Amino acid sequence: EGGAKPGGVDAGRVNAGCVRNAGSTEQCAAGTPSAGATAPSDGSVAIDPAAAVSLTTAKTHSGEGGLLCSPLTEQRHFLAAMGIEPRVNALIQAAPHGTARRAIFEGASRLVEAPGMGSAYKALAIAHPQLGRDIPGFARCT
Repeated sequence: EGGAKPGGVDAGRVNAGCVRNAGSTEQCAAGTPSAGATAPSDGSVAIDPAAAVSLTTAKTHSGEGGLLCSPLTEQRHFLAAMGIEPRVNALIQAAPHGTARRAIFEGASRLVEAPGMGSAYKALAIAHPQLGRDIPGFARCT
């Protein structure tokens, strides 16, 4: 299992960026720190919530590197394509009580609401050509 190499791409692995809400903290197990990122002593990458990621710029530059990119898609469409509804329904069915069920429902609703996070947050697939043009959850990569 090889990882992505500096200056290169590992066709067997897709690295995803970290997405977070303002004020939250997120740890990423892999990736290269960019503006706003710090490297904690445990080797993970802590992302500064104030750092901005330009998906348009990422798409432009990845195309220059021979990678395939999907069109930008709203978070709600990506999550729907990945099966959020049946997953949330299964979690609700397994929840021990009404309070937990309500929390699951409200949390999932917040992720897909428009206006709100469902339309404000975007997703982008960037893939090595050997992975093909059909990346689950996204429109066909070009």
